[in-house]
Amino acid sequence: MAQQSINIGTTANDGTGETVRSAFDKTNDNFTELYADKTKFTSKQDIATTSGTINLDASSYSIFELSGTLTTVTLNIQNMKKGQAIDVLLSGTLSSAVITLSDDFTTSAINRVGATELDTAATNIIQVLCVDDNDSDAILTYAIAAYAADTTP
Repeated sequence: MAQQSINIGTTANDGTGETVRSAFDKTNDNFTELYADKTKFTSKQDIATTSGTINLDASSYSIFELSGTLTTVTLNIQNMKKGQAIDVLLSGTLSSAVITLSDDFTTSAINRVGATELDTAATNIIQVLCVDDNDSDAILTYAIAAYAADTTP
């Protein structure tokens, strides 16, 4: 649903705006949509698949955790929108992992930020940001780093 605008009229009490009931009905609908969409930004998908192509649907989840012994894997990022970010946690055994990123855009560029590459001896996180979601020239950027429990930055 697209945002519903409330007609407030031209001037105060000119009789051309929405009724109070109609205005609050639209307000409730707008809030319902906002809160319904909120869950996708906090949802995590646990993935046990360890090889082949794994689809990561960014319209349903914002966090993807891959466990198990990963081998040759293509992470196919789907339904990214401009400004959206997702996290891919690689918490399984990575000693023989070969990971490739792909997406569902017609034409795109996937760019790495920084020089860090997959650390097969550690737990890793890949953070992906959609810079442009134009299907003919989409741009995704990502950074990867090893991580461990540590409360002191």
